[in-house]
Order: sequence, then structure tokens, then C-alpha cells
Amino acid sequence: MPVIPPDFPIFLEGCTMANNYLKLSFVLTPTGEEEALLDECHALSEELADIDEDDLAARYDAMSDAFKAAFPPPPDQSEEPDQPPPDPFASFLELFSDQDFPTFDCEYFGSAEVDGYLIAGTQADPHAIASLIQKCAPSVLPFGFEWSQDCDRLRPSEFGGGYYIITDDDIIGGSTSWLMRGQIDALKEPPITHTNSVTLKTVVNDPQALWDQTFKLFIRDHLPYKVFDPSEPTRLADELLDKFTALCGPRDHADPAACLRICFDPRDDIPGVELVKITAAAQDDPQSLDIETCLVLTTGHITQETAQKLDDWGSRGRLDVPLTIGKTPYGWFIPVSCADPDTLGGLPADLLAVMRFTLTRGCDHLLLDCDGPAVDGLDSYEW
Repeated sequence: MPVIPPDFPIFLEGCTMANNYLKLSFVLTPTGEEEALLDECHALSEELADIDEDDLAARYDAMSDAFKAAFPPPPDQSEEPDQPPPDPFASFLELFSDQDFPTFDCEYFGSAEVDGYLIAGTQADPHAIASLIQKCAPSVLPFGFEWSQDCDRLRPSEFGGGYYIITDDDIIGGSTSWLMRGQIDALKEPPITHTNSVTLKTVVNDPQALWDQTFKLFIRDHLPYKVFDPSEPTRLADELLDKFTALCGPRDHADPAACLRICFDPRDDIPGVELVKITAAAQDDPQSLDIETCLVLTTGHITQETAQKLDDWGSRGRLDVPLTIGKTPYGWFIPVSCADPDTLGGLPADLLAVMRFTLTRGCDHLLLDCDGPAVDGLDSYEW
């Protein structure tokens, strides 16, 4: 049975019937063992729906050791003695968007006519095929393929395509309609205009609320590109929870800085976060004012020893210190546009690193703040 992505419109009653196709054709170069496993999986997909329930266990026992390693049976956790055991092919069925019709719908799964392993079809299930490659042919990863969607009548919105990129632990991509809508939505976003010089300070007063909001956005941004059937996202949502937790920590021990790197947008209200704006109001035409920018970073990007030096320098006269800074209740304000960190001998290496980072981002000043965000590319220190 063909798998139709949700992008395809529902036919209006009374319209002339038409045929829709989801076509793909590409070549893999798997190892001999992987090729044999792909053949075995394809053969199973063509007969699995017709196997009697009583024969499933015997059929699973007849599968190769490679298949059993890739698709282990679920544990039997039934408490009732007369309850039937779980389907041994349950993990294999998870490949398919419709488990009642476990078929890849391809005319070719391997072919002697090409150099390599040909997968091609006119009613294919691309996500199932991508998942199969991830499970059965790890030697070809990372790997990508495209598909097309068309119709034998010139109906609006029934043409398109898509792609998948397969890695060891992820399947990235989706249909062109998802990607197009994302670009259009981005163009509709109002631009950020600056009539004042503003520094934003983030104060996280509810880390769990911030974690919840960030996870919601993380799921929203990933699921549309990973599934054709958004009505059944539970399995993929569980997988994404593991990935999200690795980035932002568990909910009870949320990492606010990591959450903010994902969800921070000064135009939005973020649950659990208060934005404190330090604003220098423009009294005249903003175009005629000298407006400089300030980058806010966490004090965790410098060591405790460097922090003690900054405290000392902020308490002494301008001519007695290697760098003029301003102390704040939460950190230090450092002008970097007038200092060349490559020629300031004697400064700690961690301080030089954040100053160079600030300059490369086109900013004139650096505010090291205990509640500031952490960034990739800079070392972090605990103290």
C-alpha cells in the first residue's frame, strides 16, 4: 500500500481521479554482509503481512543472526499466562509509518544491472527506507538521497519532493513543502530595529519552566522534518527527549544556559526567564548617534583566578592596571574596541580568548555576567 505524506491534499468529492507517485532511485555501496541483510529485510517486508500470528515466532527464529542483532524481539513482560507473547518483529515494524502494511514499495532492492545496490520505486516509503539503511548499512553513513512527488494530472500543490540525510544516530530532512513553509515563515518575521543601545540581561527564575518551553520548541523544530505522520510522533518524541536531555540536562537539573542557546529570542516572552534591558535612550535622530554594541557572556568562560584579577583591576587606578574595566554587582564590563588582545602581554589566556571572541562578533564591549549565556567555541570553568 503506498504511503502518502501529509503534504498531499485530500481530493475533493466529484473531482476527476488522478494517480499520485512518490518516486526515488539511488545506489548504495554496502559491504557483502550488509547487502545480504538488506535483501533479507526486503524479502521479509513482502511476506510479513501474510504470515499467520501463530507462525511469527518460528519465522523469526529462521531469520539470520545479523537480522536478530539489528531487530531484537521485545521482552515478554506479560503477567497473564494465557496472554499471547509480543510480536517478535515489533522492532522491524517500527520502520514503517503504517505497520499494517510493512512494505517499502520498491520495484528494485538490489540489482545486477548497476554497480552497487540499487533501491528504486514509484510508490516508495522514503522514511522507512532511510531507517532501514541506518540499521542495516552503517558502513555507507553518512548518506543522503532524494525523492520526488508528482501527479499524472496538473493539480495544484501535488508536486514536490524531499530528501533525507542519514547518520549513525539521526535522520535529517523532510519534504520541500516543510522546508518552503519554514523559509516563508522566516521572511514574515518582523526585523529587529535599533533606535537605542540596549544590553539584555537574562535572569532565570524558573529553570523547569524554561526547560519545558525549550523542549517544546525542540520537538516542534525536529518532528516536522522527521515524520510523514505527525499524528503518531510518540516514538520519535522519546528519541528526541534523550537527545534534548543530553543537551540541556534532565528537567530536575536543567541547564539554563544550554536552554537559552536553543530558545532565546529577545522578541519573545520566555517562560521562567526575565529580560532586564539596560537601555541608553536616543534623544536625537538614531542615525546621527554613535551606537556601540555589547556582547554578554557568562563569567563561567574565565577562571576563578582571572575573576580575582578583574576584581583587583576594577578597584585600582587607570594607570595602575593593564586593562581598564568596570565592576558590576554581577561581573565586569570590559571595553575591547580600544584594546588589541594580541598585543596585551600578561593578560590571562582565558580572558584573551573571550576578548578575541567579542571582537570577531563585531562588538565593542564585553559584559561578563554571572547569569550570561555560555557559547560553543569557548572553554568553560566551574568555580
